[in-house]
Parts: sequence; C-alpha cells; structure tokens
Amino acid sequence: MNSATLWRCDRFIPQGITIRNTAGPISQVVALRSSSDIKCGIYGTLDFIFGDATAVFQSCTIYVRNGDLRHGHVITAQGKGKNRDGVISVLDSRVTAAPAFRPYMDKYPVYLGRTWGNFSNTVFIRTFLGSFIAPEGWLKWSKKLYLDGTVYYGEYMNYGPGAWTDRRVKWGGYHLLSTEYEVSQFTVEKLIGGLSWLTATKVPFYADH
Repeated sequence: MNSATLWRCDRFIPQGITIRNTAGPISQVVALRSSSDIKCGIYGTLDFIFGDATAVFQSCTIYVRNGDLRHGHVITAQGKGKNRDGVISVLDSRVTAAPAFRPYMDKYPVYLGRTWGNFSNTVFIRTFLGSFIAPEGWLKWSKKLYLDGTVYYGEYMNYGPGAWTDRRVKWGGYHLLSTEYEVSQFTVEKLIGGLSWLTATKVPFYADH
C-alpha cells in the first residue's frame, strides 16, 4: 500500500497482515485510521496511537521505534474532542523497544501519553512497561494546562522496569486505579460493548478483564 492509497471498509477485520508507514520518523503521517478495536503489533515513535475515539488494545505488543530524537517518544495522544467520551484502553499488553531503538533507550525517555486538548483519557492496565518509560509516565502537550479537571490517565497493576509509579506526575487527572470495579469500566465488555458484536466476528478476546 503506497501513500496515495485510501480505502474505506466497514466491518473490516485485518488478520495476518502488516500496514507499514514509510513516511519516515520526522513526519507524523497516518498509516491506518481505524474506527474499530484491534489486537496486534504496533510500531511507532511519536503519538502513534492517537485520535478522538474509544478503543481497546488487548494483548497487543507495542514497539517503540527509533524516531526523531529531538522530539521525543510518546505512545498515545488521545483527545482533541469536545467531551469526555473517548478513551484509549491498553489491556494485558507489552510496551517494548524495537531493535533499532535499543541502543538509545537509556538516553531518550518514552511517555505513555500526552494531553491532546481538554479531554484526553488513557489507561494502561496489567501491561508490561519497558525500562525506557519516563519516571513521570505522562507528558503535557504544551503550557496550556488541562491536567487537573478534565484529563483522565490511569494505571493498574502494570509490571516491568518501567512500571514504578512513585515518581509519576502529580496531576489531579492522574489516577492509580485500585479496585476491580474501576478497572472494569475499561474492559471490552463495558467500554465498547464487545459482547454485542465482537463474538460474531470470531476474533478472540477477553470480555471482562
């Protein structure tokens, strides 16, 4: 698929394929716009999981690539919307370094997400976080502060060398989830109503965790 290709497909379930962005590390160019929910391997450098949508990434492997080191590395940028409806939920996944990034990962921190507008909502739950994750975990987009009243960033039972939370940001919008009830709001069943439509696709998933 080249950069001029654009197609729209409803009820498209990709399995066993690779969608590759060849624009290079300096440009933020969309390789795939998905209005669905996926389980796959995802490679990128800056804001490579982004948008004003609700999506569950379950049992995925997220690979941080070696990008434009001047601009840093950020995994998610959820938001730019006018309300709190959208959420990115990363469940039971792995955040690791792509081979080319490994020589740099001790020098250049990676952030789990950053604020993209007034309402930015992202959670990482029971996910392995590599050692390159910045101790603060999360990054503000600019000097405009949306950090206390409107954003929602959460973590729950993540593990690995990048999962320590003692030095995470102190924003009012950052939450260390502590109960199964809180976590249940971000599952396939509750967040995207997966039992009502995903079962028919025969895509394997866990509904309630």
